[in-house]
Amino acid sequence: MVKENAHSEYSSILMTAEELLESLCLVRWHTAMRTYGNDHATLVGLLTDWWIGLDSSSNWVIDSGPAFGHRARGQGRGNCDLLLGHEGNAVGVVEVEGTRFSWCVEKIGHFFRAENPVFSHLRFGIILIYPVEPSGRGTEREVAELPWDDLVQKTQRVTRAYAGRNLALLYLRKRYVREQTAEARRINDYYRCVPTTVKGAVMVDGTLVAELNDLTAHG
Repeated sequence: MVKENAHSEYSSILMTAEELLESLCLVRWHTAMRTYGNDHATLVGLLTDWWIGLDSSSNWVIDSGPAFGHRARGQGRGNCDLLLGHEGNAVGVVEVEGTRFSWCVEKIGHFFRAENPVFSHLRFGIILIYPVEPSGRGTEREVAELPWDDLVQKTQRVTRAYAGRNLALLYLRKRYVREQTAEARRINDYYRCVPTTVKGAVMVDGTLVAELNDLTAHG
C-alpha cells in the first residue's frame, strides 16, 4: 500500500515503485481538474513542474525529447513528450496520450531498449492517458472508461522484459456534463468533459506493485 500522506523528500533516481507513485501524488492535479478540452499541453507541463520541484538544483527536463531511434516514413515519430534528467543523466521518460494507448505502452519499451547511449541510464517511465471526447446519444452520452485492466497487463509485460525499471501508468478520468454556465464551454461537447480523478499504478519486473484509485486525494 502507498502511504496516505506523500512527502517531497525523494531521491530523484533511487525511488522505489511505491515512492514513485507517492511522489506523483504531489503533481498539481487541481490544475488539471480545472482544464477542459485537449489536456496534453497542461499535463506535460504539470509533470515537468513535478519533476523540477523534486530537486530544482539537480533535475532537468527536455520537452519533446529525442527519439528512441529511426522510424520509416508514415509510422510516426519516436520522440518522447518529456525526457527527465538528474545531473548528468537522463533517468526517466514520459508519454502523455489521448488516443493510442496500447502503442504508448509499447513505445516506452522502445526507449528502455534503445541503443542510443542517451537512454542507457533510464530508471523509470511514466505514461499518462486521458479520454478526448464523449460518445453515445442523448441521456446515454458519456465519457467511456478507458481499458485500464488491459493497459495494466500490457504495462506489466513491458516491465517484465526490463528488470528493475519502474513504469507508472496514470489515468485522468473525465465525465460528461451537458449543462454548462460558461458560454465558451457550450461551443461543443469536447469542452463539456470534466476531469474528475487520476488513477495510478506502478509496475516493476512484471508485477503490479502499487495502485491508487485517485492520486488527487493523497497529495
